[in-house]
Amino acid sequence: MASSAPPLITEIMSMLVVIPCISSEWCSEHFLQHKALLKVREIRSQLLEIMTKTNMAEVSCGINSDVVRIAICSAFFHHAARMKGGTVITCI
Repeated sequence: MASSAPPLITEIMSMLVVIPCISSEWCSEHFLQHKALLKVREIRSQLLEIMTKTNMAEVSCGINSDVVRIAICSAFFHHAARMKGGTVITCI
């Protein structure tokens, strides 16, 4: 995946691609953490459940992974800093 995205975003995108292929042997062969991929699968199933309850359509972004990158960055930005006692505290 040739991309100029930050390493964390690229790692998350890679995890989204390999979710269906989770096995500890496969993870060892490809230098991935099995526990991390299981957590990704759990989060994905929770999101799908929320989407089902709110009648949202499950739509693939296809080859346009920029949509996913924008969503991930938006979530990080939202949690990047907080106000505490009148001053901004950086959380990252």
